[in-house]
Amino acid sequence: MGFIMKSGKPGMRSNRVQPMRPTAVVEEDNDELMVKFANANRELKLRPLSFFACGTNNVMFVLCTNAWMGLGRKVPTEDLQASLQDNLINVGVVGALLLTLVTVTTSPVGDQLEEYGLSTDTAGQIYGVLSTLSLYCQFMCVLHCLITYVGISQLNCLEEVITWTKMIGFKFNVHYLFFAMGFLFYIVAQVFLAFTVLELPAFLVTLIFLLLTFPLPLWATIRSTQALYQAKIDLAKKFPATTNNSES
Repeated sequence: MGFIMKSGKPGMRSNRVQPMRPTAVVEEDNDELMVKFANANRELKLRPLSFFACGTNNVMFVLCTNAWMGLGRKVPTEDLQASLQDNLINVGVVGALLLTLVTVTTSPVGDQLEEYGLSTDTAGQIYGVLSTLSLYCQFMCVLHCLITYVGISQLNCLEEVITWTKMIGFKFNVHYLFFAMGFLFYIVAQVFLAFTVLELPAFLVTLIFLLLTFPLPLWATIRSTQALYQAKIDLAKKFPATTNNSES
């Protein structure tokens, strides 16, 4: 934050330091900005998402294909470069933390599945494969975040950022794909490990808890995606399309 020196009496300099106040956005300027966003959102031709719609209007299709992730880049702003960098940093840090949790070993596997015909050695191999796949996916996630972040850092202006985003397209979201795959392999590995260690009643308790709580973040993600689309649609409706024939 910048600072300015404010004088007390004429001809004298005061030691009092006052923070510079940000310039308030006047209503006219804000309306002009909203009109630009509304026009850009209108060009996206978005429609409300639902479970019963078909194709690109189905919320589950949008989530599974990650179509919603590119909406912000289609309406670029001055802080687009910083937003993309924050994206890579946040996902990369979480991926790196999960990377430290994954251990490729067969030692923690129990013998609870031997009565079902699955030996401890075989169970250990299954757990080791799942853990290894999770490790590889998280490594690819962190590596993609690092390389892409370095590439974005070399861009000097918004026009370069826009050109870069158009060329890279959906490949920018590859780190999300690897992170989701690695996280899924990690969860499956931990569930399988619990199955080999815990007695059947105890395992069922943990499994039921997982099945009951998992829909909560899933539902929150679905509603968040629907709200994202609806917010852009409502903005386009609130500020009608402008024409160049309004000059008097």
